[in-house]
Amino acid sequence: MKFVIFTIMMTSSFLVACQKDPIAPKPEPNYYSIPNPPSGLWIDLSEDSSYVVFHWQDNSDNEDGFRANYWIHYDDGFGHWSNYPYTLVTSENATFSQEVDVSLYKAPYGKPISLWVYLKAFNRGGESDSLMEHITFRHPG
Repeated sequence: MKFVIFTIMMTSSFLVACQKDPIAPKPEPNYYSIPNPPSGLWIDLSEDSSYVVFHWQDNSDNEDGFRANYWIHYDDGFGHWSNYPYTLVTSENATFSQEVDVSLYKAPYGKPISLWVYLKAFNRGGESDSLMEHITFRHPG
């Protein structure tokens, strides 16, 4: 009789230990792996050279948005660079940026203005590799 009671107690303890705890949280899937980098970055210059728009191909399905860092260089006799990068942040699934006003950067005597753009997809897991594009233009007049 002792053997039967001991066996029943051990079996019921084993079954209870094997059951999942209904209160335990389920593991979350990894939504925050680093997103794929965008591709096909190009810079669209307005007809009057007063603004630009950045365009790209979205290659990921888990980004929180895109970050475009850009620097402007123009020759004002001192080889002026913007001394810090400007940053645009877009929402997820975006394929273009807002207009960037470049009309303030007027180099004297029609000298060229250069703009460098570094674009990344980002989420809580990190940032993708950068995609870089460059354009050189002159303001008319």
